[in-house]
Amino acid sequence: MDDLRNDPRLKDDGLRRIYAREWLRRPHEAFSCAIELFPLPEDCNLSAIAAGVWQIDPFVLDEKRRLAEGLLTGETSILPSKEKAALIAFEIAEEKSRGVNERLTALRLACDIAGYTGVKAAAPPVSPVNLFVNKVMKVVDKGNERDWTKAAVGQQRGLVAEARAEA
Repeated sequence: MDDLRNDPRLKDDGLRRIYAREWLRRPHEAFSCAIELFPLPEDCNLSAIAAGVWQIDPFVLDEKRRLAEGLLTGETSILPSKEKAALIAFEIAEEKSRGVNERLTALRLACDIAGYTGVKAAAPPVSPVNLFVNKVMKVVDKGNERDWTKAAVGQQRGLVAEARAEA
């Protein structure tokens, strides 16, 4: 066990940075974060030691603090990119070991992220609309029958005269 505490991988700055980022994303899963860095079965003990030692390691704590401050100012992001999130959701949808509802939900999420469905989905192409506006007789309500007839005849004469002038 003492020889594992002296393993050079525990002092690797790159691994400790990755651990700090993952631990910031999942603060209650310190051991799971370490397991991801040392996935081999023979490294299980090293994962346990790393999870215990790195939680109090000044380098890891400083890196975690730096990432957290960067999140507040918008300088860094621990969230995956849109493409990475869609890929993760699609991989879940393809896993045969998951239930049908879970796989369909993951597929729906992947399609929403990619923009195939949902609020930001591309609208189907719209065919152009042709509008023809023809001149028609305008009839204004004049009140009684005689006044209406007089106005209609006057308007009709005006339209006929206008049509002759255009021809």
